Amino acid sequence: MTSPDQSSVPVRAAFDLTTEPWIPVVRGGVETEVSLRDAVLLAHEIDSLSFADGPQFAGLLRLLSALVMSAYGKPRDRDQWAELYRGGSFETADLDAYFERIGRSRFDLFDADRPFFQSAAVTDDPKTNAEIMPHVAAGNTPPIFSPDTEKKPRSLTPAQAARTLVGFMAVAVAGLGRAKAIEGSGWAGASFGGRVGQIGFIAPVGVTLFDTILLNMPIGVGTKGDQPQWERTDAPPAGRAKRAATGVLDMLTWCPRRVKLIANEDGTVTHLRMLGGDGLTVLDKQFEPHTEWRTSDGKDGRTPGDVYQRKHLIRTLGWRGLPNLLALRKTSAGDESSMLFIQLSHLDSVLPEDYPISIAGLNCEYGNMAATFADITFDVFSLPFRAFGPNEGDVRADLTELVQRADRVARLVRTLAWSVSRVVLRDSGKDAPYATAYAGTLTARFTTDVEAVTRRFLAGLTAHPRAVDAGIEAWDQGVYKLALRYRDEVVATATGCLFDILVSTAGGTRKVLAMPPTVSDGKFHDDLGALIAHPATAAAALATESAEELSA
Repeated sequence: MTSPDQSSVPVRAAFDLTTEPWIPVVRGGVETEVSLRDAVLLAHEIDSLSFADGPQFAGLLRLLSALVMSAYGKPRDRDQWAELYRGGSFETADLDAYFERIGRSRFDLFDADRPFFQSAAVTDDPKTNAEIMPHVAAGNTPPIFSPDTEKKPRSLTPAQAARTLVGFMAVAVAGLGRAKAIEGSGWAGASFGGRVGQIGFIAPVGVTLFDTILLNMPIGVGTKGDQPQWERTDAPPAGRAKRAATGVLDMLTWCPRRVKLIANEDGTVTHLRMLGGDGLTVLDKQFEPHTEWRTSDGKDGRTPGDVYQRKHLIRTLGWRGLPNLLALRKTSAGDESSMLFIQLSHLDSVLPEDYPISIAGLNCEYGNMAATFADITFDVFSLPFRAFGPNEGDVRADLTELVQRADRVARLVRTLAWSVSRVVLRDSGKDAPYATAYAGTLTARFTTDVEAVTRRFLAGLTAHPRAVDAGIEAWDQGVYKLALRYRDEVVATATGCLFDILVSTAGGTRKVLAMPPTVSDGKFHDDLGALIAHPATAAAALATESAEELSA
């Protein structure tokens, strides 16, 4: 293998993304790779894109959606979308004609003039390919125990390099490198990171890749001059620029960094050149389909009426964001779901109510100056199409209340843990740091266990969309049992410990040795019963289960 030096390294071979396999998919339950052409033409036979890498999933889904809309046209209305859906597959002739019209070279990863998703004009010093791999050590972003070093970079095949590049463009960190602003571009400040990573990505996933692509195509969103990155007549320059998106195709294929992959003699990629890229002047609600929104009331320091993105995932599990996801109409707080999920509510004449919708969510947290990755969260869960039905407001209200109830029960468990551990640990310092740490750890475990109960509920609801009441009752029983189990664990930590409790008597106030009210059976059960929708049923189920265990 030949490592690049400061001089330009010639590209040896082409890598045609339309014919070479590089996109990871699941087909018949088996992981495999397909070309860009096959991903579209065989989409009806493919289960889904691979969920193994969140940034790559988001980037590839946006890429495929933009490609299909470019080749087959954007759906003008619901009827045209339904016509595409009922067709069952994408026509071969239309896609091949599109590739020939645009030119296959535009989809060549190593093209000398217009390499795919890159800028041939970048001539900065080479860096290792770790710069576009969030999970690999690079400069000041070293993951713990990473085996990769600057002197021994990871080698990527052309297929790996292509999907890594597309994924990176979805979550790119900020930073200028030594790029100069294009004169007259109005640039000010650092380059923006990947738009999807910063705004929070949320997308519907269907039962096949064909369905998923269609579900991620906005209906009735067409603007003159809108083009994907590979169709632009002007080659990406070396300098950075700041501009507005021309439409949804431009937004879906936005490249926030200027990158040029460097091919070694054996075709692998270990190094690249990278500079700042395009900054976005405004995130237009009508062009960005993969995020949720909030309208400002002025209390947050913004101008009243300003619309801005609301992240779905912030180090939380995806189902905990259901209240925002299901906000198909603007809430009193100004929250609103993404256009794609609002769009779902108008497809009730096309999709059956038991059609299973998976929801994929991605969120990145960045470090200092958004120049490093701090955390990446990716989650997938399921719901029945019925939850998005135009006349199913009660179902959405029930699901929203369930999530809020889970949070309230978690706070009850946290309060209990904090109250007991503060005395047991003799944590009388300001803010009780040790008790707070213990309560936080225990609550995190409790939330993880609630996740398992909730995912079973959502999976059951997806299979039986009419069993909402029965499912919620079963969820109540599971959470009730969990809360009591964690109560017992907390109380066990206080075994042998009695607390000075002030009680009022006829002779005045005196101290007695007892458990505090927050720990007593009556207090905790009363508080828990007030939070659970079916407390009597849950308690009876638990009593029956305990009796069966004793008699066994």
